[in-house]
Amino acid sequence: MNHLFKIWTFCFFIASHAISSEAQSITDSVFAIEEVKVWSEISLNEKALNKTTINQSIIQSGHFDDMSSLLSQNSFLFIKSYGPGSMASVSFRGMSASHTRVEWNGIYLNNPMPGQVDFSLLPLFFADEIELLHGASSLYESSGALGGSVILKTIPDWKDSLQISLTQKAGSFHTHYSMLDIKGGRGKVQSRLRIFREKSKNDFPFYNTLNGDWNTQIQKNAGYFKSGLQHELYFRSEGEHIFSLSTWLQTADRDFPAIMSYEGAGRKENQVDTDLRLALQWKKYGSKIYSESLLGLNISDLEYKAGESSLGGDISLFDTENKYSSLVARNKIQFKLKEKWILRNLVDYIHHNVNSFDRNSLSGYENNRTSLGNSLSLHTDLSDKISAYSLIRTEWCDGKFIPLMPSLGMEITPFQEKKIVFAANLSRNFHLPGLNDLYWIPGGNIDLKPEKGYSSDISLDVKGRFGKFWEYHSQMNFYYSLVNDWIIWRPGEYGYWTAENIRKVASRGLEIQTTAAYSSGSFHSDFFLNYSFTKASSIDESITNAEVIGKQLMYVPRHKGNAFARVGWNSNYMLYNFSFTGKRFTTSNNEDYGNNLEAFALHGLTTGRSFSLNRFSADLNFKVRNLLDLNYQTILERAMPGRNYQFTLNLKF
Repeated sequence: MNHLFKIWTFCFFIASHAISSEAQSITDSVFAIEEVKVWSEISLNEKALNKTTINQSIIQSGHFDDMSSLLSQNSFLFIKSYGPGSMASVSFRGMSASHTRVEWNGIYLNNPMPGQVDFSLLPLFFADEIELLHGASSLYESSGALGGSVILKTIPDWKDSLQISLTQKAGSFHTHYSMLDIKGGRGKVQSRLRIFREKSKNDFPFYNTLNGDWNTQIQKNAGYFKSGLQHELYFRSEGEHIFSLSTWLQTADRDFPAIMSYEGAGRKENQVDTDLRLALQWKKYGSKIYSESLLGLNISDLEYKAGESSLGGDISLFDTENKYSSLVARNKIQFKLKEKWILRNLVDYIHHNVNSFDRNSLSGYENNRTSLGNSLSLHTDLSDKISAYSLIRTEWCDGKFIPLMPSLGMEITPFQEKKIVFAANLSRNFHLPGLNDLYWIPGGNIDLKPEKGYSSDISLDVKGRFGKFWEYHSQMNFYYSLVNDWIIWRPGEYGYWTAENIRKVASRGLEIQTTAAYSSGSFHSDFFLNYSFTKASSIDESITNAEVIGKQLMYVPRHKGNAFARVGWNSNYMLYNFSFTGKRFTTSNNEDYGNNLEAFALHGLTTGRSFSLNRFSADLNFKVRNLLDLNYQTILERAMPGRNYQFTLNLKF
């Protein structure tokens, strides 16, 4: 794999340099075309949708290294992290990890076997824009996202220049992170190459309250190495066509430490992930029609090994390899029927091929899944103050039709200034069982039914200014979601766990987001605040499990909040980040056996300065994480680091 990575890196670097050089050698007159513009009414497509766009200043701040840390500390999402470098799954509005759909440039990133995404493997460096579609609005792009969708995008930069950025980070616990970003082109052609490398021993000290000794230990067997590259090639024609080819190649080699209460002679867990993603896109902009086509490929190979040491030697417990490939084809077309009417059609085809095999037990499974979906939506401005959309989606999977999935939305701006907006959404959605749920040996259940979800949202959006220097934007969402035939794994009559449709789960809550910006002369500042309340519980169970009715789902905090502030003056800046996670229960009946996880609050601080030196600029900053050195856990018996530090140097040419 290392040789393959080096070859890809070399080829893409040469291609990027060649394209940039060739483009610059051609006269400007050849590429003297007007800037491609999308007709202004295209924004009508997104009216009444409940969508959040992560603030660009936060993405580009350099305060966060991966997607899991950014989303955990700057959104409503709850990230269940097993520790730095280890696995991280997501809970959106109290739903399970598989109920969050993740896309990158139109390609679905969810592993078809468990149905979820490991967010610790998504480098923030590889995304220019992050959008969250909440609840009912997720049906706008795809089915199955009962909680919501996370959409990652890369955006072309059409500047006629060559730009090189080199970043080096060094932090506590022998952690090193390097990034190279090369982008350039001229006129019709643009190319961008991003490369990263991250390595850490991850040997942080932690206070162990679960081993009986209550002492400070050093985390062992927790090191990791990650590297990857992303290359984008864009071509723009005079007929307002844009073609792009995006490539994402990545590998990760991670050791997973034992739980805090482990008392054996030694345990070793290792996982190696190798991923290749390709996206070929074509976009056509016109005065009446906008169309977009995608052909994508996602190939993944995961090798997991676990063993223990004993007096008789090392014992191998698991030696598993999970492979999958996903082929995606999508076509989106939007018609401007009249001045205030847009018709949108989205067709998507997905084919998964999976193979799971454990060399120790000589067991596993191989299977395929093919689905074809089609959604049709109509968007309109009913008046100057009312906008609405209606959507219907149908889906065929493995020879069976999924019941129709409708969605409705309305947006009202009662005042002419359009500073206050009310919106409401309603939808029915279906989530297919993961292939592990169906075919895992032992415990898979081929008779599982799709999970049926019903979602509703009511939101209030307010924006405006205070005087000359302040701008603000605030949004409040109320939501209610109901899921029938929720799939869970529980002990079966034959001594192993099995998947079953047995739960009816309701999730209701409140989301509040506020941003503010101040600018005066050389002084500027940004403020960002999130708060969410989530009540997610089973509301209909079998008699044998009646004690869990009305109880909060495991690992879903009722209260979650975070805040971000950035202050800059001249070439200096300071960033402060705060995040709060409420109490989490680790049992279905919420009984406290000493294992529930208490609420915790984390603080982070970054200070830095930018420089301009002749032909290049530089940025140097110093970051402190877990400023108050808090001892906490996000997953039961999984240690987290205390106060730690990081230096970052960024050079731009």
